[in-house]
Amino acid sequence: MAGRQVVAGEVLTDLVDISLELELERLRGQREQQRERVFALEQRRTFDPIAASQTATSRAMLDDLEEQFQQRSADAERLKLKTPIDGCV
Repeated sequence: MAGRQVVAGEVLTDLVDISLELELERLRGQREQQRERVFALEQRRTFDPIAASQTATSRAMLDDLEEQFQQRSADAERLKLKTPIDGCV
């Protein structure tokens, strides 16, 4: 039986973690909502002192959501089984 040639780093298969996928979707939604909130606050901050005071906090929340999303995305990336070297499988 002949094998298939692969190169180092080629993805052989993706493992699936449903709870991780659901969390990534939740974080995507929260991140998008927070982006919209920051945008709206930035638009109003020049004439609304309350918006001006909330902008920094909202940006910090967005940064935190982005960091969580990146960490979980890295977790999902580690579920990809890749070939360590060139060869035949």
